[in-house]
Formats: sequence, C-alpha cells, structure tokens
Amino acid sequence: MTPKHPEIIVTLPGHDGNAFTVLGRCRQAARAAGLPEDEIDAFTDEATADD
Repeated sequence: MTPKHPEIIVTLPGHDGNAFTVLGRCRQAARAAGLPEDEIDAFTDEATADD
C-alpha cells in the first residue's frame, strides 16, 4: 500500500504502543500538516474498522 501522505511523519518513541495512543498521535500529525477534518475522520474510521 502506498501512503496517501508520505510527507506526514509520526514519531512514536517512548509511547506504550497502545492503539489509541498511536491513533491520537497520527491525528495530531495530520492536523499539524493541515489536513481537513473530514479526511482525518475518514482515516480514523478506516484505521478502526477491523482488528
């Protein structure tokens, strides 16, 4: 799969690896990059759709 926004880098050192922590960091990075909220919500929906 090709990343949709390869310019957005999410660093996770020092975090516990909890899925909700990772998802929150991704959402923060997307907001900081200026993505529209509907695109961020679509990412969240896709990321939480399956196990």
